[in-house]
Amino acid sequence: MCRADGDWQFLCGDGDHSDSNAHLVGVGHLTDRDPTLNELVDLQPDYEAERGSVNDPWVISECDKFEE
Repeated sequence: MCRADGDWQFLCGDGDHSDSNAHLVGVGHLTDRDPTLNELVDLQPDYEAERGSVNDPWVISECDKFEE
């Protein structure tokens, strides 16, 4: 999950996706499936949280900045 420029992005971790196949989903649907996402409600813009599996703790770091 990343808050690049303040926008929330929830990613599955696979590298085979692009912006052209993104889906708009209400965050409530995501937190219904994974209540641990609520632990990240205070995640600051331009930071990300990731974990290896649902049983691992969240690791928070700054988002990678991509140069255009």
